[in-house]
Amino acid sequence: MTGERGTDDGRRHDRRVWIAGILVAVALAVVIWGALGGIVAFAVSAAMLAFLLYLSLTSGEDREREEWARQEFERTGRWPDDPEG
Repeated sequence: MTGERGTDDGRRHDRRVWIAGILVAVALAVVIWGALGGIVAFAVSAAMLAFLLYLSLTSGEDREREEWARQEFERTGRWPDDPEG
């Protein structure tokens, strides 16, 4: 009986080690997945910020071109992009 009991305790110990190993692996996967999610979120927010900055700079250039065209129209009486003028 002692031999059987000793073998049974060894099997229980092996199962506990496997279960603990699986739990640690799952916990590490969750942590790594969370870190990757943070990196992806940072990259997406940086790309969005760059896009918004690009839009603000190009809209400023568009406004400057429009203002120049209006001044040119007031001075000459024709729109600068008008092919008929």
